[in-house]
Amino acid sequence: MKRYKNSIVFIILSMLLMGCAATSKEKVEKVTIQVPMGPPTAPILYMKENNLLGDEVEVILYQNMEEANVNIAKKVADFSIIPVNVASILHNKDMDISLFNVNTWGILYMVAKDNLVNSWEDLKGKEIYVGAQGASPDVLTRYLLQNNGIEEDDVTLQYSSSPEIVQKIIAGQGEVAILPEPMLTKALKKAEQMEVVFDFAEEWKKINGDNSALPQTGMVIQNEFAKQYPKWAVEFQKSYAEAVEKVMAEPSIVSEVVEREMGIPQAIFEEAMTRIHLESIVGSDAKEDVNSYLEALMETSPKMIGGSIPDEGFYYKE
Repeated sequence: MKRYKNSIVFIILSMLLMGCAATSKEKVEKVTIQVPMGPPTAPILYMKENNLLGDEVEVILYQNMEEANVNIAKKVADFSIIPVNVASILHNKDMDISLFNVNTWGILYMVAKDNLVNSWEDLKGKEIYVGAQGASPDVLTRYLLQNNGIEEDDVTLQYSSSPEIVQKIIAGQGEVAILPEPMLTKALKKAEQMEVVFDFAEEWKKINGDNSALPQTGMVIQNEFAKQYPKWAVEFQKSYAEAVEKVMAEPSIVSEVVEREMGIPQAIFEEAMTRIHLESIVGSDAKEDVNSYLEALMETSPKMIGGSIPDEGFYYKE
């Protein structure tokens, strides 16, 4: 009789545990991911095209940072791919987000007329076209100039948008410019006698050490979502990292979708990916490189990161 009672107790406990396991399984009704018109979005498009995101996921392509920031502030987007420095600014404004991952580690280049620039010293007296004043291409350009012995008075920085810079280069109106991929590939395809002279990611390593990396773009997560659906977040992180690896190894698997969804021609995208380094690293694991990057921006322009280095809460931990 005692053994029988013990068996009953065991069965009841087992049923209770199974019930707890079942109720702990997360069911997310809707997840919104907002992404830019750029390379780190390609893995998301690959996942969407191959039904790896799930029916609950909606993908939004935003057109500018103002739109992206509003969607984050209003909690329209659960996940957002944005520049790392913008993530820092938003966190410092007390928005309840954390850096989910860093995914873009090299995308900016300096181009110049053939044989015009062979060293940083050659830039003295030159006019350099660079993205909007105060944006990361501008701040990184000034940081690299300064750390290579070039004073601000030694060069003239002309500010414009990347599309406008591409048109100037194609028209032969600019000799030196800073461009991100895939704008760079587009320019090189049509501009005569232009060459890549500096890879900003490599130049960063020369200053900060071979083991350093340049964390330019990442994904942020709403902390409320992370707390409510931790397992979903971890699985998504893993799936996105796998998609990044696949796209980096073979860009052609997503180039048709990229052209359809973002208007980047397949050939341009595939060539641009040879100069882009995507790798998804969890926010907390990327902390050292992110801190170094933000400290460099802080040194050049404090407002570029929101006035201060973010605290520990900035980094998402699985």
